[in-house]
Amino acid sequence: MKISTIIPVYNTSKYLKKCIDSIINQSIGFQNIELIMINDGSTDNSEQIIKEYQSRYDNIKYIYQKNSGQASARNKGLDIATGEYISFVDSDDWIDQDMYVELYHSAISANYDIVTCDYTFIKGDKKEYVSFDFIPDSNKNFIVMNTGPCNMIIKKAFLETEKFEFPVGIIYEDLASIPSLGIDANIMHLKQSFYNYLVRENSTMNKKSYSSKMEDIFLSLENLYTIFQTKDSKNDYREELEFLYIRRLMMSASLRFISYGDPNQCIKRIKKEIQLKFPNWRKNKYYRKLSFKQRIVALLTFYQQRKILHILYDINNRRKI
Repeated sequence: MKISTIIPVYNTSKYLKKCIDSIINQSIGFQNIELIMINDGSTDNSEQIIKEYQSRYDNIKYIYQKNSGQASARNKGLDIATGEYISFVDSDDWIDQDMYVELYHSAISANYDIVTCDYTFIKGDKKEYVSFDFIPDSNKNFIVMNTGPCNMIIKKAFLETEKFEFPVGIIYEDLASIPSLGIDANIMHLKQSFYNYLVRENSTMNKKSYSSKMEDIFLSLENLYTIFQTKDSKNDYREELEFLYIRRLMMSASLRFISYGDPNQCIKRIKKEIQLKFPNWRKNKYYRKLSFKQRIVALLTFYQQRKILHILYDINNRRKI
């Protein structure tokens, strides 16, 4: 098979058919795709939908597991995948018809380990194009921009050489692992959106009530930091790692914690993490490229200005920051 597509499924029956159909209808030809569906203990009718498709196609593999989380499901898919390249698709998202033909042909043109693309956020009837083209250096760009695996295909042999797996037991498992692939990979980026990301209010990252699992962001970044300490011995990518801490902790996570009243004083913890690992963060060249509003959020977080942060959160949709 040219591509193995791994789809973890958990109670997404409402969206699942659209997702699967987008894989089946790929212009590269579904006969060139191995579709691996991992049912992570769904309690809706997701299993019925998967088995219905499996009965019609020989190249659909189905595995059921007790609810263990997305990382466990993806790792299980990796274990049985036989394709030359690996693709991850979330079960409530869908991909454009030409995604695989464009990414795969680009990959084999110069033996790339990873080929990425831009994607589109879908929220209700609104669409937002998201560019992953931030800086010209392909590896550095990958590290600072790609914290999830869905807008790309990855050579299976490369993942095996890297002994890659998603850390199990935490959310933000993508952030904990994916950027590290940029240290050694041969990477190409296509400046076109092929992946459609559905923003759901009741998804893991958009819950209305606070969960201590949101604090897994600290574990995730610590895991990533440890990988960089091992693989990036010359600190060639330290500034990129620093920027991930700035962007994911001081900008995104801070607003998420503030939106729930910061019950466990995570804003204070963010400052300690930054002071310990990146005391000169304000000199980061990528931070300096951000908009004034984005830089202000980071500064307000560092100086513990919770009230002002809360006002900013109320005024602005956090996806715009």
